[in-house]
Amino acid sequence: MIMNNFEKIIKRYQFLINRALEDYLRKETKKLPSFKNSFVLDQYRIFREYCLGDGKRLRPILTLMAYLAVGGKKEKEMIIPALAFELYHNYTLIHDDIYDEDDKRRGQSSVHVLFEQQFKKDNFNKVAENKLYKNFASRFGVVAGIINGKYLHTLSSFPILEANISEEKKVAGMKLHQLVSIFDNTGQAMDLHFEQEKIVSEKDYYNMVLCKTGQLFKAAVEWGSILGDATESQKKALAQYMEETAIVFQIQDDILDIDSDGGKGRGIGSDIRKGKKTLLIIHALKNASPDRRKYILSILGKEKASPEEIKKVIDLFGALGSIDYCRKAAELRLKKAIKYLNSARPILSAEAKKFFCDLAHFMIERKK
Repeated sequence: MIMNNFEKIIKRYQFLINRALEDYLRKETKKLPSFKNSFVLDQYRIFREYCLGDGKRLRPILTLMAYLAVGGKKEKEMIIPALAFELYHNYTLIHDDIYDEDDKRRGQSSVHVLFEQQFKKDNFNKVAENKLYKNFASRFGVVAGIINGKYLHTLSSFPILEANISEEKKVAGMKLHQLVSIFDNTGQAMDLHFEQEKIVSEKDYYNMVLCKTGQLFKAAVEWGSILGDATESQKKALAQYMEETAIVFQIQDDILDIDSDGGKGRGIGSDIRKGKKTLLIIHALKNASPDRRKYILSILGKEKASPEEIKKVIDLFGALGSIDYCRKAAELRLKKAIKYLNSARPILSAEAKKFFCDLAHFMIERKK
């Protein structure tokens, strides 16, 4: 179990970040052009409410803890700059739900679904099929969702540009921001391509994870390192720690998808239905007999797979040792993460270092 002190730190920063985020978004959206257009104002309202919904706030917490870890002393002044990659994260979630055709996020309707519902309410008679989308409402929802995400993508750079820090740090922060975007798109492209490939290697999987998930986590700690004037050794240690921890996070995410309690909140086996090449799938396909491999491939990507078919694939994961393999892989990555954390010179502050150790264990123990 994670120590209570870890949970206290998380809750304390969540409170501070939520308050700062609400205040920041309220002020920033007032500055944005709207020309009193009702739909534009709806856009601002929706992305503001979306960002303020339930969320762990891990990325700004990582920025603040990295800042403290390398000797930073002005914590309160760093809260606004720390919002940058939280806003960016929310942008990626909005677009991810479009890419993956997910209707729910954090127990609520996805942004594109909200816009689709709005269109249906206002234009109930426009139901004809569209060239690219199933109907006008679907097109409106997806396009409006893309726009909503783009607003947040741009807005996420403002906490860096408007921070009370040196121009040199602003340039470094913006470089991180742009690199995250490039790597995120690369990871999305790889993930999309993997859906069409029968066999994907573990190396390709890890590269995709580092692009899609790891780079954003890594940027959050690198940003904190920059703000705190870290040494090169400290920057490297925190970055390498975060890469390994991000992989732990993703492997656990893969496992949660087949959790009997539906840990990801999207129903058991949603990754299987979407044809995702998770580490579970990669290991199972590599070690299955021809008949078993054929069966797994026949269900993989089958949107309307029955609960019985999904259960049979999950049972095969167990029989082939894929679940145990993934857990062991996550444990090895966790050990590497802690080793990197210990390599920083000068050593990281004791409290922050303990937080990062607890965080790595949280990633592997989390249930949702």
